[in-house]
Amino acid sequence: MLLTRANLPDTIADIAALDELLCRPSQALIDDLAKVDGDIMILGVAGKMGPTLAGLAKAALPDRRVIGVARFSDAGVKGWLQARGVETIHCDLLDEAAIKLLPQVRNIIFMAGRKFGAEGDLSLTWAMNAHVPALVAQALRTRGSWRSRPAASIRSCR
Repeated sequence: MLLTRANLPDTIADIAALDELLCRPSQALIDDLAKVDGDIMILGVAGKMGPTLAGLAKAALPDRRVIGVARFSDAGVKGWLQARGVETIHCDLLDEAAIKLLPQVRNIIFMAGRKFGAEGDLSLTWAMNAHVPALVAQALRTRGSWRSRPAASIRSCR
């Protein structure tokens, strides 16, 4: 079902209903994503926004591969994604060799990161937010599996 103003619910009964609503694409999103050539891989898909982003992308592009990559510390997230048709790959993005084994996909969305100020391991926070992006960029750049786009061509959500 498409997301339109006319079919917004008056109330949201539970988390499952909220998930369904958040993964319901608008026609504008479907049209925009139809212009994107190739499949989509989301790195760090198991975080706060990644599952919804992947579910929404898959709903908008049901005939394309949407691949979610994460450590999947919470196995429930992996099942949630798979139930929506999102392929999942377990990968520790701190492992350069593992990154090099990821499939070649034209469109990569980088969602991995760790909140600064979070309790615990400060070195892991720095590694996830500074080292991992460099590892990913280097590994995927040398394979020629990605392409950069000028900032002006990136459109915001409607």
